[in-house]
Amino acid sequence: MLSVSSSLSNSIGVAPEFFENYQLSLTNRNYGEATKIKTEVTQLIENNIDTTAKDMVLFGTKLQKEKLFLESILIFDAASTLSKKIENPEEKLQMIMQCVQRMKKTNEAMIEEDADMKVIAREYVIPLMRFKLRQMEKTPTVKEQYKCLEVSWVHHYIEKSQGRSIS
Repeated sequence: MLSVSSSLSNSIGVAPEFFENYQLSLTNRNYGEATKIKTEVTQLIENNIDTTAKDMVLFGTKLQKEKLFLESILIFDAASTLSKKIENPEEKLQMIMQCVQRMKKTNEAMIEEDADMKVIAREYVIPLMRFKLRQMEKTPTVKEQYKCLEVSWVHHYIEKSQGRSIS
């Protein structure tokens, strides 16, 4: 499933059952179980893999291009969580915004590939995007002007995803 060549994919590839169970949970609309798996994978990455949020975004983008949409959503979420390691608060906000942007693009590609995926986008991914928005809003020590800009972009990405998942 994760046959990409980066060292990150090799590290994550040791636990493909996480990805399979995550995908199965989402497909069966068992979002609570998917969230539990997402948390476990994120902790696995945080505690056992030496990587950055930026590397995770690149890996998630590669998965998305390979049409592994649900897996890429998981990786973008993990990347946004890894952003807490970024010391500069503006860069941290920008990374979370980029992760949400990638989730939006993945939603679009996923729905284009299979219209039935609108349900997962609407019931799981968009709430996840909203959670990331709340994290951004709570980020301290960021210039309000900068926070407003990044938060506005995330509102825009959520709005676009909602439009795609309803129509």
